[in-house]
Amino acid sequence: CDDGNDVETDDCLSSCAAASCGDGVIWEGVEDCDDGNAVDDDACSNQCVYGCLANTTKCVDNDTLETCNEMGEWLPTDCGAGESCIGGQCLTLCAQAEQTNASVGCLYYAIDADNHDGYDALQYSVVVSNVDDAETANVNVLQWSNNNWMVLQSSQVAPGTLHQFDLPDKHINLTGVNPRGAYKIESDVPIIAYQFQPINGQSSFTSDASLLLPVSALDKYYYIVGWGQNSYLRPEIQIVATADDTSVTLTPATNTTAGGGLPALQAGQPYDLPTLSEGDVAQFEGSAGFNGSYIVSDKPISVFSSHNCANVPSLQAACCCDHIEEQTFGLQTWGLEYVGARFAPRNNNNPEPSYWHIFASEDGTTVAIDAHADVTGIGPQNLMLDAGEFVELAVDGSIPNPGDFFVSADKPISVMQYMSSQNAGNAGTGDPAMSQAVPVEQYRPNYVVLVPPNWINDYLVVTKPAGAQVTLDGAMIPQNSFVAVGPQNDPSGWEVARVSASDGVHTLEGNENFSVTVVGFDSYDSYAYPGGLNQQVINPQ
Repeated sequence: CDDGNDVETDDCLSSCAAASCGDGVIWEGVEDCDDGNAVDDDACSNQCVYGCLANTTKCVDNDTLETCNEMGEWLPTDCGAGESCIGGQCLTLCAQAEQTNASVGCLYYAIDADNHDGYDALQYSVVVSNVDDAETANVNVLQWSNNNWMVLQSSQVAPGTLHQFDLPDKHINLTGVNPRGAYKIESDVPIIAYQFQPINGQSSFTSDASLLLPVSALDKYYYIVGWGQNSYLRPEIQIVATADDTSVTLTPATNTTAGGGLPALQAGQPYDLPTLSEGDVAQFEGSAGFNGSYIVSDKPISVFSSHNCANVPSLQAACCCDHIEEQTFGLQTWGLEYVGARFAPRNNNNPEPSYWHIFASEDGTTVAIDAHADVTGIGPQNLMLDAGEFVELAVDGSIPNPGDFFVSADKPISVMQYMSSQNAGNAGTGDPAMSQAVPVEQYRPNYVVLVPPNWINDYLVVTKPAGAQVTLDGAMIPQNSFVAVGPQNDPSGWEVARVSASDGVHTLEGNENFSVTVVGFDSYDSYAYPGGLNQQVINPQ
């Protein structure tokens, strides 16, 4: 053969042999071998021809898929409307989003979490934004009715715009199962989604928000991280099934109250929940914090960590309490490195403390914390934590270095930030909110985020590698907006900026992976949530 291989011309072969054509080349009219070569078991040939293995595929361009037939010939096929050829497949935009394992997707479940009784009736809302730059998204919000998922509200969302769905109250109080109590959100184009409880920050006094995760980014393994310190009301968790016949086991780290078909649970004792159907919400109220509670299921579930009305740092220390909530990241997405990028200070002349939990998932976890000399409250710079243990930090700083720090561990950890109550120390405005820090390993190069209406002060907290460039709505964020994280003589290589932002949809793009947190506050109220992240499995269970 021309390529240096040779063929057998003395005998007809019925099995693969060394004397055959090389990879990517076959004998004319021959049968396939496992290694990509082929032999002729009917007639001998001394001619090698280029060919392919039957039923293999490849993309010629974004719109064309080629499939190899039985004769070793590539046959082209046009991808369907709304599809692109990626990795040898014609995929819709939604299918492409599913493969990325990120916070962008086409199927979500949202819940109306329990709030302070006086404010539960205020408007609960889900806000979606279309992240595609060309296609209009057709978005439906469904609820269970008459033994089926029925469309409750619909909207066409143009590229780069948002729509706010104001939804009826569906919360339950205290412990109990809320049958089909979740809202189901479907789109034919990838979107990002957030929920607000309630949406109107100026009049509610007990608001927070959650970045919702699409079903494609959900996990089957969770540790709970959340606020449980002495407060006006109690902490809760919510477990949401995304498929029928879902089995869930909860091992709570605190005693729970009974109610709504669920018994009182004892700390440390595993409990098998009643089998859940798609959209069922199991809610548990704890006598203390749920930190360290472990959840495992046989199908992907979503899990929320919330508090009816939390005082930060405590009821005795400060007024006032605020509803806080977060859809938690699955254990398999936890990382080893985090930047503790604090929320925008509410007192520009004397930054108030920010509160943090650093949580371990495995025994013998070594945690190291680095910060500028102006940053105080980080405690010992090297910690040892076991599975389910956490450390609480009250981190303070100066005007130029208001309290950012870098955390690294030898085993996967989680990091959560809390905003303090308005009357705690020198804050002067705002109230508790919570937001998960994103592992450095899950940073992305671009985000589309929503700054909601109705709050007076809104900020984007941007964390990037030193020297990287990040644009906000096409304009470069000035380098002098960023503060280096870590000791002055040995910085961590990360920088943080807190950028004031107007209401509406914003696009951020970087030449390296970075992160963004959206935060807002006004008198006795606040919200915070991560602007997005990858949800790659980097900690397999």
